[in-house]
Amino acid sequence: MDAETLPFQVDLGYQVPRDKPGDYVGRVALEAARAALEDGRPPFSLQLAGLRTALGTRLWVWLPDVYAETPGTPVEAEVVPMPFRPSTNPNQRERLREKGLDSAA
Repeated sequence: MDAETLPFQVDLGYQVPRDKPGDYVGRVALEAARAALEDGRPPFSLQLAGLRTALGTRLWVWLPDVYAETPGTPVEAEVVPMPFRPSTNPNQRERLREKGLDSAA
């Protein structure tokens, strides 16, 4: 994410408050983007997307040069289980999702 990316493009829309008092940099643009998105007219052409694969799926991936044994050469990888567990102290995003909400209050 950079200054050219809207939070809504990278699944961070929950971080954009709907009812924050006062003004802040980018408020008008973010509110307009949210309104367009909710009207079914996303104000962007690119969006972060997930990739679903089955455990054990083998892939070829390109690593950043700093991590690659041979820069520019893909390496074989395998989809493995992630050791996620329920949060002991859920964050704001997790609490909002439990209530069916997608954004900061």
